[in-house]
Amino acid sequence: MVTNPHLLDAFEREITRTNSLTLNQRFRILDGMYELARTFGHFRHDRVLEGIEHDIEMAKILNENVQRDSH
Repeated sequence: MVTNPHLLDAFEREITRTNSLTLNQRFRILDGMYELARTFGHFRHDRVLEGIEHDIEMAKILNENVQRDSH
């Protein structure tokens, strides 16, 4: 849980500024992460909807909390 979002934002800006990557490098990292996840058995076509009920329930709870906090 982030306790100081301003500090996190400053950290992210500093990292981005000092470690800029080209678009091609970013896509290569993303592709590598995707392949690693596939290697460990994620994103299997026979399990695409596995756990979707839980995800939907969590999204409903989070959305209710966001709407309540914004009023």
